[in-house]
Amino acid sequence: MNTIKYLTIIILAFLSVQCCEKNIQGNEKRITIDLEERTETSVFDLTDSITVVPLHTSDSCLIATINQIEKKKDTLYIYDMLQSAFFCFKTNGSYLFKISDKGNGPEEYQHIEHFSVSETGEIFLLEPWGNIYQYSNKGVFKQKIKLPHVLESYNEIYVRGNSIIIISVSGDILYYSLSDGTYQCFHSYERMNAFFPIKRTSIYNDSIMNVSLFDNQIYKITQEGLIPSWSWDFKDNNNSEQNIKKLTSRITYNPNDKSVLTDYVGKGKPLKQFIYTSCESNRFKIALMEYNNSFLHVFHDKTNHKNWVFKRTKENTIFHTCTYTDNTFIYYDQPFTRGWRNLTCITEEILGEKYNVYTNLKNDSDSNPTVILFHLKE
Repeated sequence: MNTIKYLTIIILAFLSVQCCEKNIQGNEKRITIDLEERTETSVFDLTDSITVVPLHTSDSCLIATINQIEKKKDTLYIYDMLQSAFFCFKTNGSYLFKISDKGNGPEEYQHIEHFSVSETGEIFLLEPWGNIYQYSNKGVFKQKIKLPHVLESYNEIYVRGNSIIIISVSGDILYYSLSDGTYQCFHSYERMNAFFPIKRTSIYNDSIMNVSLFDNQIYKITQEGLIPSWSWDFKDNNNSEQNIKKLTSRITYNPNDKSVLTDYVGKGKPLKQFIYTSCESNRFKIALMEYNNSFLHVFHDKTNHKNWVFKRTKENTIFHTCTYTDNTFIYYDQPFTRGWRNLTCITEEILGEKYNVYTNLKNDSDSNPTVILFHLKE
């Protein structure tokens, strides 16, 4: 009888420990990665499928350049700064509508810096001096929102529910409520040459997340400010507090300074590594990084806790020239993107039979840019 009793206690204790471990794993606050432990990685280890999207081409929807692109479900949203025009397509390439309201009228914008699309498909276009132009999911103008004059400039916009988050290149963040117009403004980073606080924000489910400049911390942006959510831990390759302090005290903003980020990152330099982008999909936590004078990818699988660390995939692909949105990496040809590194993303090996379609469209100067969607595993 006692044996059964003790056995029952042991089983219950074991189950309790297992439940605790699962709970801890399901809410990982620190993802530990060895940047030197590389993984041979195929694009198909990370993606379910790859879609080539030939955007419909006609006089009414001809795109000069893609400056920003977002995806929501089966819809693509594209801003062309050269034309000050906003385009909407289905992910099969069919054309939906265009917003081209540049002008000086009360319902017209002069210049769009950035845009965001809400969960319901409403479109928010941001002017750098603090005006927002809100459109319905059909592209119909709804209202102009004049933000409070509390930022040096208004450079990025992110919308979730009734919350609007504005990021300034000066390092300030504005939280604005659509429901009642209340707002909070708080400071995130000092403005420094080569290091800018923009393009460091992403959306995951209903949360707007931001990655810190140097200490690998991921924050949730709320009305109360930046709330720590989780962090990357690169062990011996974390940037030390001492070196971060030296760097931030040494570098002040000077518009005439010609230094670049890689002047400060690498062996013998203040920073051991730098995260360009940190984002989260349904399955992965992802960091696109600078490390040892090279691009580096880090994918952490939340389902089995496997880490993928690689410079390029087996197919010679990198994701650093892609945009991440809605569980998808989006690639489009950017003729203005040049560098001393191989920036290859699209190869025949990953597209297979679709590669000829892609190259034909790419070489057709009369057609719209071709967009390629890397659908991450769920």
